[in-house]
Amino acid sequence: MADSKQVYSSSAFAAALEERFDDEVGRIISLSGELCTIPAITVPASKTDYELIARAHQAAKDYATAHGLRTYGPPVDEEHPYPFLVVSFAENDLGDSSLNEAIGLMGHVDVVPPKQEGQFEPYLDGVDLYARGSADMKTVLATYLVWMAQWQKREGPKPPMVLLMSCCEENGSVFPNNTGSALTWLREEYGVEIRFAVVGERTGELEWMGADLPVGPICRENRSWRWFRAQGTEARGMAELKRIDSVVNAGRHLIHEQNTNHTPPAKAERQPGVRSGFVNPFAFVAADEGLDEVEQAVWVKIARLPGASVHSAAAKADQPTLVELFAGLASEMEAGFDQALLAGIAIGEDGNYNTYDGSGAMTLVISGAKPAVEAWLAARDLEGLDVTTSEVALGSVSGPTFLGIDIRELLDHKAAVEEYVAAMPDKLWGTNGFDTFSARPPWRCPEAQPDLVALVAAYERVIGRPSLDLVKLHGNDGGLLAEQQQEADSECAAEGVGKVVVFGQVGMRPHGA
Repeated sequence: MADSKQVYSSSAFAAALEERFDDEVGRIISLSGELCTIPAITVPASKTDYELIARAHQAAKDYATAHGLRTYGPPVDEEHPYPFLVVSFAENDLGDSSLNEAIGLMGHVDVVPPKQEGQFEPYLDGVDLYARGSADMKTVLATYLVWMAQWQKREGPKPPMVLLMSCCEENGSVFPNNTGSALTWLREEYGVEIRFAVVGERTGELEWMGADLPVGPICRENRSWRWFRAQGTEARGMAELKRIDSVVNAGRHLIHEQNTNHTPPAKAERQPGVRSGFVNPFAFVAADEGLDEVEQAVWVKIARLPGASVHSAAAKADQPTLVELFAGLASEMEAGFDQALLAGIAIGEDGNYNTYDGSGAMTLVISGAKPAVEAWLAARDLEGLDVTTSEVALGSVSGPTFLGIDIRELLDHKAAVEEYVAAMPDKLWGTNGFDTFSARPPWRCPEAQPDLVALVAAYERVIGRPSLDLVKLHGNDGGLLAEQQQEADSECAAEGVGKVVVFGQVGMRPHGA
């Protein structure tokens, strides 16, 4: 029996394209496959391979220039390490003073780390392309580029549209050049304002619906994307774990309460599972002092092993986070033994807000007989946790204590979340150690926005049915445009307006096919 999979590097891949797709779709899948071979991983940002990012950027740029399109981009240097690609039609010179606004086609070429080997070896299985980043979102980028190349062949004027390709969306656009800085650069360098944008970020809104759709919906509403990192240089031990537990617990309960009591019934009925999200993707707590002074010391390490990857944007708020579980166990041991000190907590990966595998570990030093400690542990429900006890040191966490918080709230919950966020620094270690990596607000595009009206009409004409009115649940670079629009217009800010929409997904594999 012939292998049903055709690998990108094989002649069978090209043959399958000709056999299964029309010419235009075949070119899209071919270009997407090329982009998917490049492991342009940016999560966490500290592990970015800038040479691979440059390769991915250049591949998209080369395709654009080979088809007669104009390409632009802000300078890359030490302070702006990520390249950014802007593509326009040849007739639409951004340097022409008469071109002062445009419609943006937003996308990104970077990806999250693979879950298994071989994900940068794209293959076809039937009509599906499988590879890391094929859905999120290299097939979308390829669609933009092939569509623009096709339009470029036509005679006459071209629509005022530009492709805006980020190379650092997956890590939250934490450093320039990102979509936000590129929007500012376009405005300052060329006097071009993006009046409306379409984002092909197809992941995230249909996980709970099982909707049977031929193409994803136009999502007029999007949740926020708020990322925070707090650091306590001198903070350490059990006392700081309790402080962290209090802040995380309060935030999680706030989000759960908002989801339960303050989500409009019509929205919840239209989109089952629509909710705000809250997650603590990483936490590192430094050890108490005096570990070597504990008498009859028993070291206890409690770990949750890596499991299913948890995407920040999809995280639920109705179950305790791992740091809360650890804090509860630590408090119980502190009450149950003469002395209990924290040797450290390590959860997640510092700076990795996007995904985390659910793992983490807490190490304690208990004063007591080893059999008594083991009996105490055996009497607890520790399902899903791996427990090690030893009379020999099991290691400790040194350095500063720090905490990551990721919140994605619905527009309906914005006021409550912003009140919680405003109080957070003082409840941790003050503003000096508190960094906001993203404060992208929730937004909704006005139904009467002229470009949206035209898009909705085109959708209905092509698809043959109206688009569902859904909320986009995963963050994306469209939020950077909405943020700038709200900063520039107090009325937009007050009403939560963003002149940008996101196309939703059809499938269930956001980073795969």
